[in-house]
Amino acid sequence: MRRALGPAFVLAGFVASCGGTQPAPPVEVAAPTEVAPTAEETPVEPSAADFDQGKRLELAGGPALGCEARQAGDWVRVRCGELSYFGTPAWRASVDKASSGIQPKVTGGMGQLQLVWRFTEGSKLDASFVWFPHLVRLHSEWPKGSPRPLAVARFFGVPQRSAAELIQAACACPPRLAPGLILKSHGISCDSPMIDGDGVDPWEPECLRGLETGCQEFNECLTHEPSGYRECIDDEHATGLGPFTSCHKKCDETRKCPSGFSCEDAYEQNPMGEPPEERPFACFPTDEASSEYYQALNAYLEQHKK
Repeated sequence: MRRALGPAFVLAGFVASCGGTQPAPPVEVAAPTEVAPTAEETPVEPSAADFDQGKRLELAGGPALGCEARQAGDWVRVRCGELSYFGTPAWRASVDKASSGIQPKVTGGMGQLQLVWRFTEGSKLDASFVWFPHLVRLHSEWPKGSPRPLAVARFFGVPQRSAAELIQAACACPPRLAPGLILKSHGISCDSPMIDGDGVDPWEPECLRGLETGCQEFNECLTHEPSGYRECIDDEHATGLGPFTSCHKKCDETRKCPSGFSCEDAYEQNPMGEPPEERPFACFPTDEASSEYYQALNAYLEQHKK
């Protein structure tokens, strides 16, 4: 059965038989050009004034370290500008790990140290802050699909009391072994019958933990009494024996040491009796960092002379 010819085919045949011009070949219509999406503009970091006027956020451990967190849009600034409960200001900070797109940045130095990043759903940040020769790790995370966390970040192994409360408690415990010059530069009297007030070394974290129990434990720890028990937290390795035990932050492939520290065999650094089957590694301050720290500290004290 023959198919019926369409009207267009019949008309074309009629025109051709009458000697008319041939129809123009069909014009190919180009497909619409796909425009590549423009790259998302890099978010602009807020100014210092924006942060100063921004909402103050909960920062776990911040009060004990003289640090605060403020928000400007979806950005967060952690600034450590006051004395810590060690009796010293923060010196350095570094970013250990960060998820993409949060643009973490460390600026400033002793007494004006700050870390800025974008705090958005799915963001994750690990950083190290140094109160030489001690370091404290900070963690911030907002899991995808979860409500915004109450605390924007957390410092590990830090008491909840404020630095001022802990410093006052330590100074009230004779003998007051203290970072005397730094405290005096901030108008804090913490004289000791055992030192001349020129000490600049911070109180040791493991001794300050004893302060939570009472003066006796704190002093026995500071003066290396045999009964001065020093306990390390989960993120630390103990080195040395008895009253000379020190606590150093663990290090491995996932927990790096910040600038000024090296990851060393903790047993070789300070033998602890029989070698353990699994050798512990921890962050130890370098001699170069010690020299740099005291230079920065002297400059800081000059600026804060009273």
